Amino acid sequence: WTHADSKARFSFSVKVSHGTNTRDVTRLIANALDDHGHVLKNPAPAILFSDFADNAFVFEVHFWLDLRVTPDGKPVSSNLRYMIEHSFREADILFSSTLPTVTPSVIHARPDGPREGA
Repeated sequence: WTHADSKARFSFSVKVSHGTNTRDVTRLIANALDDHGHVLKNPAPAILFSDFADNAFVFEVHFWLDLRVTPDGKPVSSNLRYMIEHSFREADILFSSTLPTVTPSVIHARPDGPREGA
């Protein structure tokens, strides 16, 4: 954003479960961006498949607003998240759990007991 230009870029991330069809995720996010009345068409929004995280496929969502019309991007970001959540729910797409995956390990005792020197 500059004083000569009233456009500003906003971003947020979306994390979905592994195994999710990434093209469907991109399409649904793009639909939300396209349907929102305040997101500018030029410069165009961008959706980037940014990471294979431990518990998620991570997407970055970037979009532009005209600050003369929408001076605060937080309500637009929030509204977009509601729209994305709704479309994901209808498509049975799950957001990634933010909890770490815990894999229990089992240690078996040796039937003859510990070895000497161990």
